[in-house]
Amino acid sequence: FFDFPCFCQLTYCSSLGEMNPGVLAQEDAVVQFHFSDFSWEELRLENRGVLDRLEASFPTLTEDGFTEAWETHYRLHRGKFFPVKSYLHAAFPELDTTQRLAVMEAGCGSGSCLLTLLRRFPQHLYFAFDLSPSALELLREQIPPGPPTSVHIFEWNVARQDFPLEPIVLDCCLLIFVLSSCMSSTWPVILRNLRALLKAETGVIMFRDYGVLDMAHLRFYHGGSPQMEPCTYRRGDGTLAHYFELKETEELFRLGGFEPVRLSYHCVENRNHKSGQTLRRVFVNGVFRRSDSGKCGDTCTENGFKTDT
Repeated sequence: FFDFPCFCQLTYCSSLGEMNPGVLAQEDAVVQFHFSDFSWEELRLENRGVLDRLEASFPTLTEDGFTEAWETHYRLHRGKFFPVKSYLHAAFPELDTTQRLAVMEAGCGSGSCLLTLLRRFPQHLYFAFDLSPSALELLREQIPPGPPTSVHIFEWNVARQDFPLEPIVLDCCLLIFVLSSCMSSTWPVILRNLRALLKAETGVIMFRDYGVLDMAHLRFYHGGSPQMEPCTYRRGDGTLAHYFELKETEELFRLGGFEPVRLSYHCVENRNHKSGQTLRRVFVNGVFRRSDSGKCGDTCTENGFKTDT
């Protein structure tokens, strides 16, 4: 179904986020986008030993408090913490089609992805869910007027609950900065449940998340923060932050029943013009197609959902 072109490098500059705040006020401006400002291999050589450091033991992680942490986060920040992700059409050009796609955003939060997609690609049918009622309330307040059947927003803890709606079939699912905030034990469950909604053989997950040696990862490391799991830290507000490696990501999706279409580090230099700082951000960006070849590993279920019980 999808044709996966290689997209050309565009110019992108930002102050302290993935998006230049100035672009927010100019919605019709051309979004500028970087993904290879520096070499990840050179960054690895500059930070020898960081990826070799493993704690002798890790604390026992449970999900207790994580849902409440995100609920508190959205009540406190009122949806203003995460910048609007106006680069999505450049990171995932498959969305730019005149054909109407059924698109789901997993962990939509208060709309930093969905609102951009609704404006740029209004022809698609959208589903969006989150586990935080406060986030969904903020999102609903911002949905522009339109056909009532074009956007379906609902609460769902994808790692713990069965799908709460009538069965649907999706062309693609966006998983943007979601897995990094979840315990690793829930990742296979999340992928299984999302896979069950995708079209056989052609449905895809569009994935973007934090990469190892990102400036925030190095800040945790050099600050002596204890790892909760390998390359996983707890933020001050109680939420988790995991930093992915490419091999780890590919293996995770293969075991979950997906084949990689493309996968790479996106290395972005953000310049704070006020302080003169250059911040090196590392993201893992990929597209994974649902595989029905029977080679997806023992964790793959062919029909329906499987929750972690």
